[in-house]
Amino acid sequence: MKDHTPQPDTVMTERVRVLLVGEADPDEGSLHAQLDSMGHKLILAATPEEALSAVYTDRPDLVVIDVTAADVDGYHVASHIKNLTREKAVPVMFACLPGDVSSAIEGLDRGADDCFVKPIETDVLAARIRLLLRNRELELSLRRQNRETGLLNRQLMEAREEIQNELELARRIQQGLLPATFPELERFRFAATLRPSGEVSGDFYDMYRLDETHYGFYVADAIGHGVPAALLTIFVKKGIQTRDLTTDGYRLLPPGEVLDRLNRDLMAEELPGNPFVTLCYAILDVKSGTLSYASGGHPPAIVLSADGATLPLMSEGALLGVFESEFTTGEVVLTPGDRVVLYTDGIEQAHDTSGRTGLDALLDYVRAVPDGNESNEAFAARIDAAFDALFDHKPVHQHSDDVTVLVLETLT
Repeated sequence: MKDHTPQPDTVMTERVRVLLVGEADPDEGSLHAQLDSMGHKLILAATPEEALSAVYTDRPDLVVIDVTAADVDGYHVASHIKNLTREKAVPVMFACLPGDVSSAIEGLDRGADDCFVKPIETDVLAARIRLLLRNRELELSLRRQNRETGLLNRQLMEAREEIQNELELARRIQQGLLPATFPELERFRFAATLRPSGEVSGDFYDMYRLDETHYGFYVADAIGHGVPAALLTIFVKKGIQTRDLTTDGYRLLPPGEVLDRLNRDLMAEELPGNPFVTLCYAILDVKSGTLSYASGGHPPAIVLSADGATLPLMSEGALLGVFESEFTTGEVVLTPGDRVVLYTDGIEQAHDTSGRTGLDALLDYVRAVPDGNESNEAFAARIDAAFDALFDHKPVHQHSDDVTVLVLETLT
């Protein structure tokens, strides 16, 4: 056989451990001599037992099995070695005789990575070994990357779970800041519904007793949604001033002045990102039925009169937290059967199965709620059911914005 042993500059220089199973002949032209000439650290095993022992003790980088050796069941050895070295991805080569196609096929079926026919030119064998070792390095690299990716995925899942837990806590806190019950009044009743687009909301509403004859209420909408907007709504709740103390007692602030003070406080905080809020604030005089109101960049409240008329409550005032503005206070006297609707602009997403959309659909549903001297809870449930009908076409978390509605009804 012609000797094609590579010259030193073409032989692989990395010192890899090669386990040769079944052939120990060191004569020129043998597998032993060819592998030795490549500069590898050669480990010899004459029997399957020696081969398996060498796998444990010497940790080879490559195994070459001569299936032509009489004492070696190459296929059995290959299966065991592949199982033992699975984590290390050690490649296994079979050496068989010319024309022994069945041995080559069975070797590959048993997990061998390559089969070659003896005799083989040394440079060809060296090239095939280099290819197997490169493939091994690629496989080990991919495994490392998969492990790292798996670790990152676990860390991301843990972080996501932690964020979800924190969002759930934030949701409960924000939910706890909403009114737990609605005021029980002789001539009036309230209902309100808030549907966030996520765990927490940029929308907010509140209603509270100011004194014996006055109740304040509002609907607010912070820019965006999620945690930053939710934090801004908490600032609004804590920042609204409703009265001044005087030497004679107190003075209720008219809605326009309430918004003016809140606007100045927001600007004074110089919050990052220049966040802003829209807000509609109103005061109800339960004795006279007078409703005073003001809006800071918020959609106007709507009065649905008992006679079927629709009256937007217009007032001047810019977004809160952006720049100084004048906030005017308007007044309207409510009559029995009137319903006042405050809402956020997320209502534009509303549509029902009959094709009605946005604010018009909301007003139609509020009008359709029956009159009657039912309890506050029953009235609130009816408003909530009407809200469900407007958004039953898709889950609430698919909404792109938070949605809130607050309804005040003057009883007949």
